[in-house]
Amino acid sequence: MTEKPGPGRMLGALGWVVTGCVIAAAVAGLVISGGPGRARQEHADEQRVSDLGQIETRIQAFYANRHRLPVDGKEAFSMFGPERTTDPETKRPYEYRVVDKTHFELCATFDLDYKADRSDYYGGDWDAEYGSDFSLHKAGHQCFTLPAKGAN
Repeated sequence: MTEKPGPGRMLGALGWVVTGCVIAAAVAGLVISGGPGRARQEHADEQRVSDLGQIETRIQAFYANRHRLPVDGKEAFSMFGPERTTDPETKRPYEYRVVDKTHFELCATFDLDYKADRSDYYGGDWDAEYGSDFSLHKAGHQCFTLPAKGAN
């Protein structure tokens, strides 16, 4: 005679199935999101975009007040208090160069392409409001040539 499984065995099997589903969902979540390493890279790139935007704003103010661009990175970054002028990961200074009397360049090295897995990577209105395109970066070293505001 065959014994029928009792409620205890069925609940035990159901528990294992539920546990397996929870583990599978957690693993799938890590795979889809890229895990903690990817999150760290995204955060660092977001900080770089923010830093470059702050630097650009200060350089524009410098130009508006002095009718010239800072001569070099030392002069450009000397007007900063505690704001970031260095990469959050490498701790190396961002690059600043004068292109001509009315244009300058800001450079940074990004971990990820802004289009990677997202259509609106940073989701802000910074570009529309301020006209910069820092958030539209590619992975790797990238320079942005910007006009001094008020320049012809």
